[in-house]
Amino acid sequence: MSKSTIASSIKTVLNRPSFSSIDYANIESALDDYLQRGRALIENISASAEPTWQELIEPEESLHDELARFWSPVSHLNSVVNSDDLRDAFNACLPKLSQYHTEIGQNLSLFEKTQTLANSSAYKELSAARQRTVDNRLRDFKLSGVALPEQQKKRYMEITMRLSELQNKFSENVLDSSNAWEKLVDDESLLAGIPSHAKAAARERAEKAEKEGWF
Repeated sequence: MSKSTIASSIKTVLNRPSFSSIDYANIESALDDYLQRGRALIENISASAEPTWQELIEPEESLHDELARFWSPVSHLNSVVNSDDLRDAFNACLPKLSQYHTEIGQNLSLFEKTQTLANSSAYKELSAARQRTVDNRLRDFKLSGVALPEQQKKRYMEITMRLSELQNKFSENVLDSSNAWEKLVDDESLLAGIPSHAKAAARERAEKAEKEGWF
């Protein structure tokens, strides 16, 4: 294995989230800190930043990558080891995230600066990947209602937050239904082909539930 491959593997390991260190009681306050920093940054760059990649796009990309690294493990845990405490924290944070992203998508000054960058000679000097990022940002601004009148922007945000709430509730219902479902097998022939360790685990679950068969 080459040194570069080893270094890449080490970097991958080090960048993996530490799920065990996530304190459910502090998730909401930690998110509040990220969003406060994000709003301060957006206000600054939308008011004064030059319409260049380094001044306009890069700072926001960096911050939101940091936010994603914080939130993605929380969202993943909520899907795979859901608990009352985690669910409460997740549900408290979700509308805040929806509002935050909608605010950015409807920031007219940020949109105009991004449009200026797209129309500039500096845009032509960007790599294809960066040009695509700029193009996608302009698309996302328009899809977020940046050109809507203020009253319609407000209504758009209300709908977005409600949709996020309903999507999450649907996911919770699916998860709860899956966890509540059970199947007791009392005919061992139906388990033909299942590994012995899996059968043993199913038998143990049945015994714990004080049932005869395989659970």
